[in-house]
Amino acid sequence: MTTPSLSDVSNKKGKGDRSSYSSEHGSLYVEAALTIPIVLALLFGVIEFGSLTTQKAILSDTVRKAARTLAAQPFPSAAETPDFFQKGENLVISELAKFSIPENRIRVELNPREQEIHGVDRMYLDITASVDIPCKTCSKFAGINLKLFTIESNSRVLMEDQ
Repeated sequence: MTTPSLSDVSNKKGKGDRSSYSSEHGSLYVEAALTIPIVLALLFGVIEFGSLTTQKAILSDTVRKAARTLAAQPFPSAAETPDFFQKGENLVISELAKFSIPENRIRVELNPREQEIHGVDRMYLDITASVDIPCKTCSKFAGINLKLFTIESNSRVLMEDQ
């Protein structure tokens, strides 16, 4: 019985064969091609969600600030009401402009409401602001302006008679 030489072992088809190495190497490329887009989509989704959460917090804080500022002023007479509402809208828009939110994406509504509580009529002011948030990832990589979300914030303040 003779022992096989090293050249005999390397010439036989098997695990050490170059063709099996190529098929394993090719499967690595296929697996990477399937998983990389999924991982990137998840990563960009997390980034978009973080950006959306930040902008929601900014909007809520801005509406609260505007509500406090307007509540500190006496409620205007009927003739002064449009100026009062315009001042409230401008206050919200100018605060949001500090965070690079374009004015054309901002909507602000101020609605006075009279409500009876415990037999006393009270004047409240409801402030609602909403902002359209585009998909930053879509516009950055694909050049598409896609509206992703609209975030909204509300605040109600009691207008004191002064």
